[in-house]
Amino acid sequence: MIQNSGAVSQQFLTNLQLLQQQMAATQQQISSGNKISQASDAPNSVGDVLQLESDLGRVNQVTSNLNLVSGEVAKRITGSESTFSIRPEKIHLAAPDENVESDMFCADGKVRDVIYLGLYTRYLVELENGGDLVVVEQNLKTTSMDVMKIKSMFGNLLPMVQI
Repeated sequence: MIQNSGAVSQQFLTNLQLLQQQMAATQQQISSGNKISQASDAPNSVGDVLQLESDLGRVNQVTSNLNLVSGEVAKRITGSESTFSIRPEKIHLAAPDENVESDMFCADGKVRDVIYLGLYTRYLVELENGGDLVVVEQNLKTTSMDVMKIKSMFGNLLPMVQI
């Protein structure tokens, strides 16, 4: 009997240790908000998690390229404060002293970033009234050196949005 109770005690302690490990893992999941913190937590779900992360990255990229405009800027362009989208290639940058054509709308902003991509240049413009716009211009005459000059002029350009 004594040997038997020792085996039972050992089994109890082993089960208690397993429960403590499971409880610690559950507490980690609760505190981190992540059900899976390493691949071994759910090896069958790793592919799904990686696919979801990839999909989320694509959604974030599309969202960052949407150029959503709303509020006062939208009202000045369309007459309504409702949100709408402007295609990046339909936005043109101009110097502050450049005349705006009658079929264009002008919004003050600062060029926050310029990326020369060979065929085109991508500008990130921070609007004075709030919000950001992505502007894409084809490099018909622009060289990488021209883009470097533009980078040095940050804050001196304003985007014009054609409507």
